Amino acid sequence: MSQAVEAEHASLSWNILGDSFPKHYESSKEIVAQPKEESMSKIKLKLQDIQDAHNRIKNDVVFTPVIEAKHIGRNFCNVFLKCENLQNTGSFKARGACNVLSSMSPSDKSKGCTVSGGRNYLSAMTFYGFRQSVPINVIVPKDCPLADKHRYKENFAIVKVHGSDLNDASLHALTYCDEIGSSYIHGSDRLDLIAGYGTLGLELLTQMDKMDAILCPVGSGGLVASLVLAVKSLKPNCLIYGVECSAAPTMTKALQEKKPVMIQQHPTIADSLCSVIASNNAFNIVRGYLDRMITVDEVWISRAMINILEREKMVVEGAAACPVAAVMAGKVPELRGKNVVCILSGGNINSSRMSRVIDRGMAAEGRLVKFSVALPDVPGAMAKLLAKVTDNGADVKSFVPERAWMRRDIFTVSVNMLIETSDVHHAKDLEKKLVKDYPHSHFIMNNFSGSEEQPHVLTFNEIKRAAERIEGGIIHTPLCEAKLSKYMDYNIYLKCENLQYTGSCAERGIRNALLTYGKDIGERGVIVPSLGNMALGSAYHGGTLGIPVTVVMPEKTAPAHAQRCSELGADVVLCGENLDDAICYAKKVHQDGHQIILDADDPHVMAGLGTVGLEIITQLPEADAVIVPVGGGGLLASVLVACKKLKCSCLVYGAECSKVPKMMKALQSGRPVSVPVVPNLADGLNTSSVGSNAFATIKNRLDRMLVVDELYIARALISMLERERLVADGAGVCAVAAVMQGLVPELRGKRAVCIVSGGNIDSGRLARTIQRGLGSSGRLMRFAVPIPDHRRGLEQLAKTISDENAVLKSLVTEQMWVHSDVGTTWANVVVETANEEHACSFKDRLRDLYPTARFAAMDSVDKHKISVR
Repeated sequence: MSQAVEAEHASLSWNILGDSFPKHYESSKEIVAQPKEESMSKIKLKLQDIQDAHNRIKNDVVFTPVIEAKHIGRNFCNVFLKCENLQNTGSFKARGACNVLSSMSPSDKSKGCTVSGGRNYLSAMTFYGFRQSVPINVIVPKDCPLADKHRYKENFAIVKVHGSDLNDASLHALTYCDEIGSSYIHGSDRLDLIAGYGTLGLELLTQMDKMDAILCPVGSGGLVASLVLAVKSLKPNCLIYGVECSAAPTMTKALQEKKPVMIQQHPTIADSLCSVIASNNAFNIVRGYLDRMITVDEVWISRAMINILEREKMVVEGAAACPVAAVMAGKVPELRGKNVVCILSGGNINSSRMSRVIDRGMAAEGRLVKFSVALPDVPGAMAKLLAKVTDNGADVKSFVPERAWMRRDIFTVSVNMLIETSDVHHAKDLEKKLVKDYPHSHFIMNNFSGSEEQPHVLTFNEIKRAAERIEGGIIHTPLCEAKLSKYMDYNIYLKCENLQYTGSCAERGIRNALLTYGKDIGERGVIVPSLGNMALGSAYHGGTLGIPVTVVMPEKTAPAHAQRCSELGADVVLCGENLDDAICYAKKVHQDGHQIILDADDPHVMAGLGTVGLEIITQLPEADAVIVPVGGGGLLASVLVACKKLKCSCLVYGAECSKVPKMMKALQSGRPVSVPVVPNLADGLNTSSVGSNAFATIKNRLDRMLVVDELYIARALISMLERERLVADGAGVCAVAAVMQGLVPELRGKRAVCIVSGGNIDSGRLARTIQRGLGSSGRLMRFAVPIPDHRRGLEQLAKTISDENAVLKSLVTEQMWVHSDVGTTWANVVVETANEEHACSFKDRLRDLYPTARFAAMDSVDKHKISVR
């Protein structure tokens, strides 16, 4: 079916609700859909058909309100809800049914109609059939709910049951209407239905003077086609997006194949969108004019239904929640700050299904949590557990002890609990407290991201704007070829973000966020939870921009970092044991309305971090891969967006410490998950989970995630010191450590850029790290050897060490607590060697001279995959 656009500049003389149509909509274009196939009769649907439909049905359908959402899209875009769930029959289908029946001739009305289809369509046809005295015959399959059949009969329709599914019922309806001489009214592919639906678009144009986009649910496509005709004809700049459930992407597949195609149906909450094929007429209207198709999954639909129920105080079915789900899921980042209308297409959902959806939605938001724990089977143990749960403000929904099917001893009982919390923060706080008291407990939370209602997917344009915004305020750090390349089979380049003003790339993101929020900050200032790098960057750039800054750091933070933040003018708060505690404190202050909170998952912070990627590709256009340290994921996400946009063939890898593998776990689980934070050298990466915005940006786009052993982090730190003459912290060298560990053999001979993200390491930790690194690389060797208990014994050992060119670091003799004869003493020795090869030869020499020598096991020398010569 071809499409033509006819330019019409004649004034529109019709009116809606007695008022002339707004002048700024009057001169525009009309979209005309007509069939390509010669065999089809000429189908032509114009704006005038929708205007006629409006005049025909305006007194019989509800002029549904548009309300501004109270919570949905807050801090993202301005969401407005077109409440078709308030129609006479609870859905937009009332418009099409009313128009079809009102258009029939008296003789056709007297013969009646035969219909089959979805619940909303049949409800509308029977309702208006009764009001217009048109006999309606309804054909439904055997699995049609009793409540639906009762509703049709209430409108005096004749209900007949046939077949096992909707397809069987529809085929029988065609035969039945011929038998009784009635008209068969197809439920989706009629132009008079589409014209009726289009009156919704005309209403919107009178209700919304400033409307940037419409998000519309899509089943077979009739509603979105009608909006394309009505709205695009009068307001062509308004974006129209179709939203489908991922279980039934009929229009998406049709647009991909350039024709309607059959798809396999899957069960879904949005059951009224479950069409096996897109409507032919609808498809030919929307192709070329629909701006975008979006799919959303079941979990987001259930979360959207819960949000609409609790916060907007309206009941909607799954299909109607799809547009809101698209906003919440971060599917429309380009609509930030825009006026967006979500069509709530219907509200027909029975109570039992709504109950299941509520449970699913609450679980998805982390408000329903499953918890299992092993307790001693003694009096008072269960009461103590229940008291801990309730004292922390949680509600116990179920409590099931289990004794029979356990693998533990008979003195232990397993308890499975279902707990309701106020939100995911409450759930995580409860988890932390219970796990501390019950180490063998296990929490199951279905939450995606923790606190974010709608993950934000970062775009390249945001990074470009950030680069312009922070220009002149940050250092364009050098990209140097690593001297390490000479000793390995890789061409390694180092992006030296440790050379920024405060020693890390974090200040790029901080500066962009401070400049973006600008006047919104005012005298309130910002509060920044941090392990060090973001705190230092905030203190410095807050001072240069005249913005009050409070940094919140764990109590175990290095005193030098806290002191430096204070010297830069920030207020310093030391709170809790880890970053999660600092974040909780900052969020409480933020919720009290005092300060704007900045963290690594803030979209503006991420956009600023992405300028690292822009510089890398500018400095080294031939880059084959970029390896990025991963903490909360903001740096990785932003560099991924920038590098893939500028050079799509460039591989982007993430690297994190094996002791806290939160990004690897998130990618495996398909969502951010919480992992225990174990102390390690890369403490700047020690977050318990990745950010929701970062994960939404990274998901399905990252080439590979690397998990690095802590010993290689220590070795990489030493290599940076000795070979590159650069000071970096443990987090900053994770990318280099991944290469040294041999995790990227596919990059041999290629140009790999390792981002050195920071260099803020206090001297005491650096000294300990150097010792650890020397030990892990075999350059510090600890051993014990038996020697004769006289001065010649020690002299002989010292001479051996000297002859082998090793440096004696420590020597302690032991005579009392040894299992040997009284003429023998043991020498506990630490020596420094030049490299692994030297260490191995020295060890062989000692074994020749002292066969019973014992060497301290250091987890590395014999296991290295890459030898650094």
